[in-house]
Amino acid sequence: MRLIVSSVLCASFLLSAPSLMAAEDIPALPETIAQAEVMPPHIVDLQRKLRDHPSQQRSEQRVCEAKWGIMLGKSNYYPRLDASLSGGTKWVDQTTRADEFGGANSSEFDGKGLNATLSLRQHIYDWGRNASIISGHREDRFAAQIERSSTLEEQLGKSARMALDYVLQTLLVEHYTKSQTIIDRDVESMQQRFKAGAARLAEMRYARLIGLEIESRLTQAQRQSALVGQEMKTEFGILPEQAKAIVASFESRRPDVPTMMAGEASPRAQLLRHNIKRVISEDKRLRAERLPSLTGVVTARGWDVGQKNRCNDPIPAYGASLHEDIQGSNRLVDRDGDGARDRDADGNPLYYRVQNCSTYEVTGAIEFSMPLYDGGANAAQRGGISAQRMGLEAELAAYQRSHNAESRRLQDQLLDEMTQLVERREQLEQLETQIASERLLSTRTRGNLLELLALEQKLADVQAQYISLQFRSEDTRIHALQLAGQLAETLDISLGVSGC
Repeated sequence: MRLIVSSVLCASFLLSAPSLMAAEDIPALPETIAQAEVMPPHIVDLQRKLRDHPSQQRSEQRVCEAKWGIMLGKSNYYPRLDASLSGGTKWVDQTTRADEFGGANSSEFDGKGLNATLSLRQHIYDWGRNASIISGHREDRFAAQIERSSTLEEQLGKSARMALDYVLQTLLVEHYTKSQTIIDRDVESMQQRFKAGAARLAEMRYARLIGLEIESRLTQAQRQSALVGQEMKTEFGILPEQAKAIVASFESRRPDVPTMMAGEASPRAQLLRHNIKRVISEDKRLRAERLPSLTGVVTARGWDVGQKNRCNDPIPAYGASLHEDIQGSNRLVDRDGDGARDRDADGNPLYYRVQNCSTYEVTGAIEFSMPLYDGGANAAQRGGISAQRMGLEAELAAYQRSHNAESRRLQDQLLDEMTQLVERREQLEQLETQIASERLLSTRTRGNLLELLALEQKLADVQAQYISLQFRSEDTRIHALQLAGQLAETLDISLGVSGC
């Protein structure tokens, strides 16, 4: 507790004393870090680039896939309407089939003509099987939405760290350029002393080594800045000016010490819980599959639909030979109920048409289906689902532990870095005072210039460490906010609702 309080006090000291960072030989924080206003166009451009990134597009499609899965499950509650049309002819006929009226080879059985079928099926009850399917897809959608946000956090954290690294290397280049100018001036003074016989050859060579060391570090910073800039442009299309705007936005919005989020409330833990619920829904579906299901079926069939005449229409028989459409018709046409075959106005007997005509029927049924034996397939699937659920529960417990430990580590690391910043600041002040005294002594009494060069080199190194430590603390904040799923909120970046 004492360490935390002291670290917070150190942070407050840093925030309330900006003049300490504006000394002549110490590079101040860049404008992009110190400014309070953010350039909205750069943030809008970053949001667009993150949205168009392939990783983000993949997570977007995962959400769409889950939404379509929900719609697929809901579609099972609606009726299914199917139609079929078939036509053909009979090549061999050695059958004795007849319809219910006694007509041999009637339209329904002659194998000829154009036949149509229209079937309507309506789900009635399945013991919650379809509801479990929909529930599983809903949990999958929740998980996909969390993955979408986590992908944004990951890509945003990566781009922000790249921008932070680029600005750091740019500052180091400026710092080492300024330090090189000061050290080169003193190296030149050492060379003049050597030419005048006031310095030894070993001292001049050591002074040149100090100059070469600073030059080497400047070259390394320039090379690293170019590499990070190219990587940043290739991965996210971020330009140097945009990198500075990103760092400025983060610096103006982020908290000094991010709030630690409990593992139970973290995005990853929520994702795992939704996956567990999805597995539970799958187990319910498998259990419901063992129970009977009820389906209503209405079927309409038509035979020889291409014929213009309707079967069972009464037509008269003329003379000794029967009309071809009534051949095989034995059903009595008795509309008046007198027990005798009816006749037309001309006295010709009436027969029902049974050939070269169309017929139809409409039937309704309730289908009851239930699996009796599947060789243990359902039980095996439920066993696998149970193992998957227990594995996810164990993964959740392990992640919550690691999340809490990582959150605590990042918070302690940040507080330690803030404490180190105060200590480095004190060290810089001492070096500045010592260098000022040595420089004054060197100009008045021709003091030890080599010792002054060594102090200037040490000051340059400590200043570089101080700058790097500042950016390292910002990097730690980025990690902490990303772990808590709060980085996008801090930078006010949102992808909105999925567009599917």
